[in-house]
Amino acid sequence: MSEVSTHGLAVRTWTVGALHSFEADYAPGLTIATHAHHGDAFVNLVVAGVLRETRGRETIELPAATLVFHADGEERRNVFGPHATRLFTLRLDPALLDRERALPRRRSRVLGDPLLVRLVHRLRTELWAGEAAPIVVDSLAAELVRLIAGARDGHRVQPRWLKDVRDILHDECAERLTLQELASRAGVHPIHLHRTFRARYGCTIGDYVRRMRIEEACLRLRRTPSSLAQLSLDLGFVDQAHFSRVFKQLVGVTPGRYRRDRG
Repeated sequence: MSEVSTHGLAVRTWTVGALHSFEADYAPGLTIATHAHHGDAFVNLVVAGVLRETRGRETIELPAATLVFHADGEERRNVFGPHATRLFTLRLDPALLDRERALPRRRSRVLGDPLLVRLVHRLRTELWAGEAAPIVVDSLAAELVRLIAGARDGHRVQPRWLKDVRDILHDECAERLTLQELASRAGVHPIHLHRTFRARYGCTIGDYVRRMRIEEACLRLRRTPSSLAQLSLDLGFVDQAHFSRVFKQLVGVTPGRYRRDRG
């Protein structure tokens, strides 16, 4: 497992029951040459930032809130975005994989099922809370493997308008956007936008915007002396308490602690 985290700065590692996992930060612009991990299949959740992954002739972009399955032994090249990227990585227990015989042979792919994304978020929350019983974590991991075995590739179909909406969210995450406005700009019905976005990214548009705001907050905490109150206002949060609560939920530490640790 240490091989997987070589290029990142580990923020936290866990071994609970049969589950081995870690969360790590990766430097802006970092490139990891073509490589493969043998004996390990694992899942990555992009907590913040963006990652571009090349497998053969295919290059895919993995923004925040994306969940991706990496098959055992499949080669890939990684290029991280212009801001720091944080990944939550789960190593899938070989014993669990053996029960789903087709899984180790399946290609790496984006997992767009909202249920899968929620399950990984739940695992991450349990681990960060430090109260996860081995039987609970093992059960969640087993359910994750079962769902992945039957999941379809969530990256295959992405209409142009959906990419445009995602770009708007990245560029205007601090603005008070509405679903109706986004749908109008995309030329689709609001309900269709909501359903398609959630199916592709595994979260609501509101959750995605919050993650974009926190990603920008991480950047500003490292690079500017702005007060937490000012950051809260600039990034569209109701107040500093709201900002601090969402930040800790997604990053695992308070904004003040994050700034001190990286000061």
